[in-house]
Amino acid sequence: MSETARTVLEVSEGRPEQQDQATTLGEAGCGRGPDPEGVEALFEIAADAVADERARGRGLDQKAASITALVGVTLSLNATLGRPLLNAQFGPIGDNAVRVGFLMAVIGLLAAALFAVFAVFFPQKYRGLGRKQLGAFTSPETQSLSKLEVHQRMLGSLKEIVDTDRPLNNRKARALKGAALFIGLGLLGVAAQGLTLVLRRFGL
Repeated sequence: MSETARTVLEVSEGRPEQQDQATTLGEAGCGRGPDPEGVEALFEIAADAVADERARGRGLDQKAASITALVGVTLSLNATLGRPLLNAQFGPIGDNAVRVGFLMAVIGLLAAALFAVFAVFFPQKYRGLGRKQLGAFTSPETQSLSKLEVHQRMLGSLKEIVDTDRPLNNRKARALKGAALFIGLGLLGVAAQGLTLVLRRFGL
């Protein structure tokens, strides 16, 4: 995010006197027409916000894919290596620990996979210019727009992008937090099985 954007955010979230000052400045600016430099600064702030949200979405998509792959491999290994332990004899306490650990691992990893897949099902939309938008660039009306008018029109488009991407990214972030919690549960189950096996090897 640019320094201008950070300054505006700090003022908007700052002390009451700072907010009052910003409000006064905003009211003072309402008496005249749009200032090209001001609109350009607002456009840069909005563009930075969109870029940040797009980068956040790409990062969440990558995390969701990585978690899905990790959970799949761990679940497969747990089923392959942990199932034979169910038929082994570890004593009353050891047998219960293995069964509970295996069940925790399966439930936790399956739930984590579901949360991660849920996040994968909300991929970031493509925001490139289409043929219709590029075709509009050739019209005399579009080519007659000033830089100020272009920025004014783009501000609305950038707002729509953030309004669409942010709730989507928030849902993916919540899903990945849920996946992380269930991965922890699954790993605890795997650890319980491994600890029981180690204790048996040492005769404890």
